Parts: sequence; C-alpha cells; structure tokens
Amino acid sequence: MKKAEYMSEKKKNDILRKLITYNSMLSGYIYSLAEDWAVVEEALQETAVYMCEHWKDFTPGTDFGAWARTVAHMRCREVLHREGRQDRIRKSVSIHIPDNVWEEYSVYPAEKKQALTECIQAVGKKSREIIRLRYEEGKSCGTISRILKKSVDAVYMALSRIRQALKKCVEEKLSGDTV
Repeated sequence: MKKAEYMSEKKKNDILRKLITYNSMLSGYIYSLAEDWAVVEEALQETAVYMCEHWKDFTPGTDFGAWARTVAHMRCREVLHREGRQDRIRKSVSIHIPDNVWEEYSVYPAEKKQALTECIQAVGKKSREIIRLRYEEGKSCGTISRILKKSVDAVYMALSRIRQALKKCVEEKLSGDTV
C-alpha cells in the first residue's frame, strides 16, 4: 500500500471513529434544532451518510465537532423541508456542550442523556442560566458571581444544589419514578 493510500485510509477511519464518538452530541444537537426524535433519527442517518461520502472535505487538526454540527444542521433543515416543516427549525441552540465533554461522556447510554436533557429543561430559568454559564461558556464560579452579582459561595452552593437536583431527577427518570 502506498503512503498516500495509507494516509487516506487512516483519515477515513479516523472520521468514522469520530462520527461514532460524536453520535450522542449530534443527536442532542439535532434535537435542540427540531425537537422531534423522528427528525433526529432521519437527520442523523443522513448526516452519517454525508460525512462518509465527503470525508475528504474534513481537514485533520480542525474542529471535527463544528464540522459535524454544520453538516447535521444542513441535514436537519433538509429533512424538515421535505416534510414541509421548515419553519420548525430553531435558529439557535440554547446550550452548546464543548466537544471534549462529548468525547469524555459519550459512553453514557442514550436514556441517561435523554433524562438529563429533560431534567435540565425542568429546572428553573435561573438554574439553567447558571448551567449555561458554567458548562456552555466554561465560566469560573468567580466570573459567574460577578455576572449574576452574587457571592462566589452562593454560586458554588447553587451549582451544588443544581447538580444534586439533576442527579436525583435523572435517577428517578431512569428508575421509572415520576418527577
């Protein structure tokens, strides 16, 4: 096998591995756009097909997650357009989880991720704002305290209470108990 062929095959395999790793992230991203699991399944399949056919378009060393989300966004729009529901796609996503977080936690089952998504939506607006600042924007508790005009200790306590509430909510959802 020539070096160019080997490198090409390696790049293709890397893309497939990343696609599997980012599957949960893409599912969540597409759901945040369409809020319809049937659309998620179809758009996710079309995203995978597109990425496998256009793997040469990805430049190694760049942000795979950003490329994958761009492809997923286009596929989601196409699915909704075919169904005559193009007006249903949301313009923006409320919570963006960084790629390294998806890579680290991609081993969690879909049911647990779905439960967490539902639980985050169930917490109050102020709690969601703290979650967004801490986990989407990666802000420190000190920075969050300045933004929200609260003490650092209050932010730590709020995050602790939010995490405990989310943990309890997820556990109850997974056990079948009502929340």
